[in-house]
Amino acid sequence: MHWERLRWLLACIGLAAIIGGCASTHNLRDGMNVFGGGFIEEDLRPGLYEMSARANTGLWPSYDAAAQTWRLRAESLCGAAGFVDIAISEHSGGKVAETYVWRAGMLPVARYNAVKSGYVLCKTSGMSTEQALTFLNDRLAHTSAEIAAVKQQELQQLGGADCAVPPEPSAERDFKRGRALLGLQDYAGARACFMRVQNDPADPHFAREACYQLGLMFEGGLGVPRDLAAAKIWYAKSGL
Repeated sequence: MHWERLRWLLACIGLAAIIGGCASTHNLRDGMNVFGGGFIEEDLRPGLYEMSARANTGLWPSYDAAAQTWRLRAESLCGAAGFVDIAISEHSGGKVAETYVWRAGMLPVARYNAVKSGYVLCKTSGMSTEQALTFLNDRLAHTSAEIAAVKQQELQQLGGADCAVPPEPSAERDFKRGRALLGLQDYAGARACFMRVQNDPADPHFAREACYQLGLMFEGGLGVPRDLAAAKIWYAKSGL
């Protein structure tokens, strides 16, 4: 185990770290690794962890390296008995997966940190995969209900869900209304708030933020038909 970790660390030094990305044994609770890679987990109950593992930075996404980071940490948590992966997602690129851009001469160059996220179930936990999935679904439903309650309370403090209703217009307040409505999946209401804010010349900061949110909505098809051309226009208006 120690030799394997050392081998991966040495492979990351120099050109390999810059070009392809590689695995990492860095705990992100200790702060960011110089190469951006590592792992972080939350202990949900004995033997069940929510985890995210990142490859070190590379010029292209290295999913194998993210998977290696994941495996090394899961083995450390679960020991020789082994583990089961649950609800795994892998992503890199776009805004979700930690894409960085720097300039080499006049050319922008993307740098990626491929990510593997999901849950680790240790075989010593005493839970079956089905029991773990039931626990995770119940936890998600409870968390969603708590978030919805907080968003509803926030909306009431901001004056309600309708941005066209007094108190007098405020770009900051209406933007926050839009974000709360977005969190509640009231996409029509959120879009109405963002459209109101993006027209406000008195507050260019929140106008740009509203344009960015509209870009996200069109890119993801949230309450509107997915339209990448429209998303690009809104992103441009936001200053991207």
